[in-house]
Amino acid sequence: DDVWQAGKGPSVGHWACHAAIWVDRYNEPVSAWPPPDRLGFDDSASNEQIPSQQKLILYIETIRCEMRQRLEEKSDDWFFEPTAFGHTATNRLGAYIYSLRHLLYHTGEVSMALRMQGADETSWH
Repeated sequence: DDVWQAGKGPSVGHWACHAAIWVDRYNEPVSAWPPPDRLGFDDSASNEQIPSQQKLILYIETIRCEMRQRLEEKSDDWFFEPTAFGHTATNRLGAYIYSLRHLLYHTGEVSMALRMQGADETSWH
C-alpha cells in the first residue's frame, strides 16, 4: 500500500512499527532485556526499510498472545513490584499503564498521518 511508506517524515508504517516494538519492549521481562529484534525494525530506518503490513500484523498477534499468557500467570502482587523502566513508573502496573499511554499517543500519529494521506476520519464510538 502506497500510504504505508509515504511521506517526507516518518510514515504511517514507521509510527505503527515503532508503537508495536515499544509495547513489546516495555512489557518484556527484565531478565530478557534487551529483547530480541523480532520485527526487523529500527527507529532510524528510512520509510523504504519499514517491514510490511503483513509482517507487522503477525508480530502484533505474537505480542498479544505472549502478553495475555504473561498477565494471566502473574499474581496481583507482581504488578506492584519495581519496574526496570524507572523513567516510566515505579512499579510494573505503572509501566503497563505507561505502555498504553505511549501506544495511544502513536495511534494518534498513525491516524493523523492516514488523514493527511486522504483516509476517511475514524469513528471512535
